[in-house]
Amino acid sequence: QIGMSCLDSKRDAAVELCGEVMLTSRFDDKAVIEIIVKQIKSQSAEAIAAAGHSVAFSRSAAYVSREAAISEYIDGLENYLWIKELDKNFAERADALCENLAKAAEKIFTKKRVTACHSGTRADDYMSKLIELLPEGESFERGSKIEPFGVRREGVLIPAGIAFAAKAANVYAVTDRLHGSMGVVRSILSFGYLWNSIRVQGGAYGAGFIKRNNGNVGFYTYRDPDAKRSLGIFDESAAYLRSVAESGEDITNFIIGALGDSDPLITPKVLSALAVASYLRGESYEDRVRARTELISTGKDELLAAAELIERAFENGGACVVGGKDKLDACKDKLDTVIEI
Repeated sequence: QIGMSCLDSKRDAAVELCGEVMLTSRFDDKAVIEIIVKQIKSQSAEAIAAAGHSVAFSRSAAYVSREAAISEYIDGLENYLWIKELDKNFAERADALCENLAKAAEKIFTKKRVTACHSGTRADDYMSKLIELLPEGESFERGSKIEPFGVRREGVLIPAGIAFAAKAANVYAVTDRLHGSMGVVRSILSFGYLWNSIRVQGGAYGAGFIKRNNGNVGFYTYRDPDAKRSLGIFDESAAYLRSVAESGEDITNFIIGALGDSDPLITPKVLSALAVASYLRGESYEDRVRARTELISTGKDELLAAAELIERAFENGGACVVGGKDKLDACKDKLDTVIEI
């Protein structure tokens, strides 16, 4: 994947530079590549310790989601473990790595494989110029052979005195579509139940419920002093939703909050990323309209249905905890394996 940003007046230069990166990058300088490997390893290790909640959620999502599993190999914990091993044995693996990188670039950057996205003033002529730079390439079958990892209960050991806990599921394992009301559910669980139970009462810096358009949903905590307790609280979320639904509580504020979350102010760069994701998933304008209509009309019945969905989706019991040794030791009956960073 390659991206670029430029002023309209610099489009010609940007197209030329983009083509140069795609078609003339060198992969034979082992000394430079080794430096890059070490930089990626160092930056990734720091990111894992600083953003353990993202790592924990992405890892747990990979247990049940093909898309999340692919992301793990591209820039997740699985990628870090590969980079770590590559750095350790770079001298023995350098020749094969250089050869494979060159082959991959030659295979990827072709007309038959390109998906181009542009945000800003429409400029089809420049997009055409960029595509014309590419060789024809070979046809390929769309899709991926990568499968979800399967349910796991993992700890990730980092040098820290806190923890980050997460559980994830994919709703398409138990239903055929993601209902728009899940945006309201996210708001209720994040700013009601999890805020009070984990942040206020448990002392964690943060906690929330995540809802993604690819069907991945789940829980996370941030800088959590008691990850084991939080994992148990996650499991009671469906019961909490039912209590809100049955109480007749006014959820208008949660609907307004969810509506704001669904239509944030975004930069052109983020807009491009969202557009590509929607295109690759086959999401249409009609899908987005349906989801917004369902979000606005969320009521008791939708909350009860969401509670049942969450209960069914999280029956697998998978979980990931990123934390220091004492925090993982406290969760030892909840974890099967520990990965050391």
